[in-house]
Amino acid sequence: MAAPSPSEGRGFAVTGLASVSWMAAAPAALAAAVTLVLVGAPACYALGLRGIAAWGTAPLVPPAVIATTAVVTAPLNVRWSPSVAAAALVAFTILVLLGSRVWAWTGRGSDRPMSDPARTRLAAGIGVLVAVVIGSVVLVRGFGAPDLVSWTWDTTFHYSALAQILDSGDGSSLSLGALGDPRAKSGFYPAAWFDITSIVIMSTGAPLHVAANATTGTIAVLVWPLSCLFLARQVFGRAPVPLLLTSGLALAFGSFPWGLFYWGALWPYSLGQAMVPIGLGLVLSLTGLAVSDSVGRGRAAVLLPVLLLALGLAHTGALFGLAVLSVFPAGWVLAEWARRTHRAGRTVRAALSLLGVLVAVSAAFVAVSSTATVRDMAETNWPVSGTASAAVGEFLLNGTNGARALWALSAVIVVGAVSAWRARSARWIVTAHLGIGLLYVMTAGVQSPTTKSLTAFWFNDSHRFAAMLPTTGALLATFGIIALATSLQEWAERRSWFREFRLHRLATIGSVVLVVLVLLGLTKGLYQGRNALLLRNLHRPSVELAVKFDFYQRITHRIPEDAVVANNPEDASPFLWSLFHRQVLFPHINGSGNPNQRFLADHLHEVTTNPRVCQVAREVNVRFLLIDPVPTTRRIYPGLEDPVRAPGFELVESNGVMKLYKISACYPNGAPTSPHAGR
Repeated sequence: MAAPSPSEGRGFAVTGLASVSWMAAAPAALAAAVTLVLVGAPACYALGLRGIAAWGTAPLVPPAVIATTAVVTAPLNVRWSPSVAAAALVAFTILVLLGSRVWAWTGRGSDRPMSDPARTRLAAGIGVLVAVVIGSVVLVRGFGAPDLVSWTWDTTFHYSALAQILDSGDGSSLSLGALGDPRAKSGFYPAAWFDITSIVIMSTGAPLHVAANATTGTIAVLVWPLSCLFLARQVFGRAPVPLLLTSGLALAFGSFPWGLFYWGALWPYSLGQAMVPIGLGLVLSLTGLAVSDSVGRGRAAVLLPVLLLALGLAHTGALFGLAVLSVFPAGWVLAEWARRTHRAGRTVRAALSLLGVLVAVSAAFVAVSSTATVRDMAETNWPVSGTASAAVGEFLLNGTNGARALWALSAVIVVGAVSAWRARSARWIVTAHLGIGLLYVMTAGVQSPTTKSLTAFWFNDSHRFAAMLPTTGALLATFGIIALATSLQEWAERRSWFREFRLHRLATIGSVVLVVLVLLGLTKGLYQGRNALLLRNLHRPSVELAVKFDFYQRITHRIPEDAVVANNPEDASPFLWSLFHRQVLFPHINGSGNPNQRFLADHLHEVTTNPRVCQVAREVNVRFLLIDPVPTTRRIYPGLEDPVRAPGFELVESNGVMKLYKISACYPNGAPTSPHAGR
């Protein structure tokens, strides 16, 4: 791929101050919607799924196929591109179609679920459309403009990872973890979000940061509602009202999807978490708990490896989250079987079976927990946000991590929990919600060695557990609205005026509409303004960042494209690579394990006294030093501090605070000061 000019693609003249309109970003958003959802639908239809089931499971296919393709093609030296991804998706769809034909020929594919009635499909479609509108309003109000740059520890890595994929043509999850270390040949980091976003960039020419916002925004307003719709279809069956409500209710929570826009920001985790309801819906098919199952056990089994690939290559934390949630429906089915077996007089068999399952699950947990990776994750320390009792209140009121309580929605969820518990077959939803709430309390209010052994899989991070709560919370809220509407209808039917005016036909829909209108009024449109403010707290025009970007734009033409700039990643300098197409020594805050890079960080200031400095600088092609003072509370590298007038450094550009030096001691004959024509 040819390198973009300074005025297009990744070299776009960014300011972080609303320089791109929403209309200009529309192609990126459309490309994200196509890549995240539309391209997955043909494979689901080829499998025999229809309607809600096909579109609800479609978001599983692109992450699984695209990220797996990137892993397979990297060692074959096939450059990553949209055409490679498209070819893989077409091949996968054809493979699924052929497999379905063979399956049908053997007589095993005759269990195709019945199509949903038209009114069910219409209600589901309207519900998703409403959710897309609500989510889009939150995004536009919250962001203000689609080109705002998120400047955090995590996003620095995400932007640089995208730059590496675009520059190297390697989108493999097996190499992305080696970001910033030129000597490392491998390092795992789940790359599904990055592969999809890179496709959006390459197919539309959108600026990197705009494509990142468009992809993550599409996950929030389209993938997440579709995923929740599919889960609702598995829980409530073909009933139109729950399918009309659930998608919109899923966007009312601040903890997800909106919370992960600013916490981290954990964009890859957002992709994984948005697909968890799909996985849970498939678990319901496998366990037989799905109501009027829209998938079938056989097709759910076929989709299981796709699900595991999609979640594992999006973010392993989401895979662990699904495992925890799946324990509850699977446990409920097992407990019901044991109860029936006991009543049939086979108590010993039931007890031994339960004991065997418990031992197997415990052994698997211990085996995974004892791995070096999980042990390192367990060492992650986050300060508790308050006391354990306060965390319980935050969970019950959906005001996690110090956010304002969602009083009206929480009251409806409590009503829904009572209603679901009475339904018996839906009790697993209540226990799952309480189970995730308990894990949230452990991380937000306890953080002891014992609790860390249980929460290590999520880096002991309460925000990640808070993000899991809407998966079951949206279902309980739907139960609550239906329960309140039913009670209202029963109350009205006991009134003489109701019977006198013969309002029975309007009773069901009228009671639901009335409850929904009251909830919308109490929540001011499902907390749209509050969620928009949540986004605005981070994604706001930054004068500081605009000054930095202006300086980066000025120095771009002074740095050859093949040169590397020594930098302190604690400042904004990693953006020089991701947004301005000039390579830096440290592309993310975590630094690097490369000994050459560490040596320069500690000794570059000794360029005229230590002969090894220039030797190492030439090995990694470091020709410049970028100075952008960072607070003393951040990490300071002695070799990367301002040399001022020290010999061996030549000042190239300065704005009074930020400076660019050429390392003249290592390049006495000078180096080109204009960019090369291409890579």
